[in-house]
Amino acid sequence: MPRTLLALYGELQAAEGAASELAKRIRGAEVSVLTGQPRAEDGAALAGLGVPEGDRAVCEQCLRLGASVVVARVADREADGASEVLERFEPEDLDSLGERFRLDDGAQRDEPMPMRAAGPPAPAAPTPAGPPPTAASAVEERRAEVRSW
Repeated sequence: MPRTLLALYGELQAAEGAASELAKRIRGAEVSVLTGQPRAEDGAALAGLGVPEGDRAVCEQCLRLGASVVVARVADREADGASEVLERFEPEDLDSLGERFRLDDGAQRDEPMPMRAAGPPAPAAPTPAGPPPTAASAVEERRAEVRSW
C-alpha cells in the first residue's frame, strides 16, 4: 500500500535537493515539488492526496510566502527511508508554522516565512544537564516535521 509524505521547506534549493535525493534513493517514488505563488490546483492536489485541511492551509499560506512543498508517494516498506531522506534537508515544522500564522480571532496573518539557512545542520549546543541525546531520539524529535499518511 502506498504512503504519502509531505515536507515543507523555506528554501527552494532544499526542496529540490530533497526531491532529487528521494527520486534517486527510493525506487518507484513519485515526487512533486510545489513552489512559488500557490495556484488553485495546488490546493486541490494537496486535498486529493489526503493532506489534512489544517496542514493544507499552512502549506498554501507558506507557498504564498515563498516556501516549497515536497509531496512523495512511496511504497509502505520505503516510508521510513523516504522520511529520513526528507529530514536530511531540514524541513520546517508545520505545527509551529500553523501556530505562528493563526491570530487569536482565527484569522490568518501574512508575515515573512521563518527561513532556515540552507545547508548542513549547525552543530548542536552543549546541553546543560542530563545525558546527551541519542541519534534515535534526535530523529524521532525531528520526524514531526515530515507528515505521513
